Amino acid sequence: MLKLRTQARLNFLARVPCILVMCLITSILLMNLLIRNLELVHRDLVVKERVNKGSWPGLRDSGTTALITMADPKFQDCAIQLLRTARRIQWAEPIYLLAIDYEQFDQSLRNEINELGVFVIDTRPIFDSWISNKGVLYRKVYRRLQPNKFRKMEVFLNPIFRTYDRLIFLDADGLLTNLDPMVRVSFPPKIAIMMRQNDKSFNKQSLYGNEMHTRFLTKKQLKLLKERYPDRAKTGATAYFIVDVKKLPTPQDVFSKSLDILCNFRAGFRLNDQTLLNLLFYREMEMFPYCSWDEIALMDDTQRLRDYCVKSIQTQIKLVGKKSFLYRHMSVSEKKECLRHVNLQQWSLFGTKADVDRGVNMTYLTSGQGMQCEKAMELWSKQH
Repeated sequence: MLKLRTQARLNFLARVPCILVMCLITSILLMNLLIRNLELVHRDLVVKERVNKGSWPGLRDSGTTALITMADPKFQDCAIQLLRTARRIQWAEPIYLLAIDYEQFDQSLRNEINELGVFVIDTRPIFDSWISNKGVLYRKVYRRLQPNKFRKMEVFLNPIFRTYDRLIFLDADGLLTNLDPMVRVSFPPKIAIMMRQNDKSFNKQSLYGNEMHTRFLTKKQLKLLKERYPDRAKTGATAYFIVDVKKLPTPQDVFSKSLDILCNFRAGFRLNDQTLLNLLFYREMEMFPYCSWDEIALMDDTQRLRDYCVKSIQTQIKLVGKKSFLYRHMSVSEKKECLRHVNLQQWSLFGTKADVDRGVNMTYLTSGQGMQCEKAMELWSKQH
């Protein structure tokens, strides 16, 4: 009898590690579920503090997919058209406006944005702290390079967006007809972001040709660029992109890697956020066909480009049941109607062509003057 009791005790003790492991796994799963629920509650509380939600019929307080756009006071009339079309196509998931100087938006438009149930995040500069805001070079070069476009990085840095499964970003100068295919599109393994195709298929250049002025880089910087991010045909545009949130690095990793890229290669950037994202997600990005998402491709008169678009359009017709473009950029005439105080003939993302041809010295951005990468990282970490 004693032997049987001893054996029973030994058997029980042998099971204890397994029981403890199962309890630990169960605790971890429950803890993750609790954290997820707390994140959702926190997101809704934070969002409701930012702006009062309007009374658009059928609007949901939360969802798995968020639609995001960005605008400053010059683009406010374009942005409101995009937001209106989003609601007209019965998009009931959350919509966010990344606003720059939101207090300068017209009160009537702010009221309508509220009525449309759009959550407004009044953004702040993200990377400006390590670039001096004094001196001629800053005024003539850096501001002309539109540093506000880096505020688009809020999509990857703001913890509010980490509580969704999918994010859809659209430039404000566009109109929507259907978002369902963007929601349903499947992501390849290990791909975190899908951008609009922007390669040689429609007269674009390689990654370096589209995104970099390599002549503004030092020999050391150029060598490092080629080692880390070799030139390639595949390049994406940030006019609209889709993000698989679960595959993103942490906000801290995104910020530190972005700052590292800026510290090393900012002197050669052509298109700010677009160049940054192409390098940041160099190995985690994929393209979706330009023509199947954006009508502007058909404005090109070349038969080659029209032929290229046919297959994509046929696929799209199968998806949405008719020849209806999902999202298209506004034409120049449409932009003239909604862009304020902007001369479209002279407007450029990186200054006039003459500035570039003169070889404006942008290497100061990586020379150490005004660049305090460590302090910027420390400041950002404290804020988040």
